[in-house]
Amino acid sequence: FGSHRVIMLIGFVSVWSQLRSRKAEMPRLFVILSGEVMDVFDKLVAIYSKIREVNDMLQEREGVSYEQVSSLLQAVGLHVDPLLLRMYEFRNGIDNLSAFLNFLSAEEAVQRYKDFANFKAEFSDFEWSEGVLPILDINGDVQVCVDLASGKLVTVDIECDSNRVIAPHYSAYVDALYEVFAAGHFKYDPASGSIELDDTLWRDVANRYGII
Repeated sequence: FGSHRVIMLIGFVSVWSQLRSRKAEMPRLFVILSGEVMDVFDKLVAIYSKIREVNDMLQEREGVSYEQVSSLLQAVGLHVDPLLLRMYEFRNGIDNLSAFLNFLSAEEAVQRYKDFANFKAEFSDFEWSEGVLPILDINGDVQVCVDLASGKLVTVDIECDSNRVIAPHYSAYVDALYEVFAAGHFKYDPASGSIELDDTLWRDVANRYGII
């Protein structure tokens, strides 16, 4: 149990599930429980509801306007993704999603993006591409990023000079995690503040969904 990868996965689910307002949670959960076909956001709400039941350490920051986020992204030449706008409008950063994991605010994400661009300008062999925006921070060492053009998930570690695609699209993570959470194969460690998955089970599920 317990790895940076697991923490990252939980954090990604938590972040994207914030696209749903609290007012919408109960109706969506009713639809889920009624047995109707679930889309990716239904699954996120279902997963996140389980996380919220056990993790009382979440610290959410108030959202900001579409205009503020659009201005920040456009200032660095980034594609203005409607999902990002909604996400930051609802919560502009969430701390303690799991142990050592934080959802970056729009300002923090753009600053990290600038840092990557500057690093790339100085070291041309740094394997980072424009349009890859950090959204999660793991222990200050690794950034989990979304390629705004393709939806790929990418981890970037400047200290270790590594950059790799971990999933062809974020929806693959959601599908895999929903399968694990729906079966109840997770636990919360209150001492460390981390939500952990069974590594063997997760590896099997991840392989079936093409997750590295």
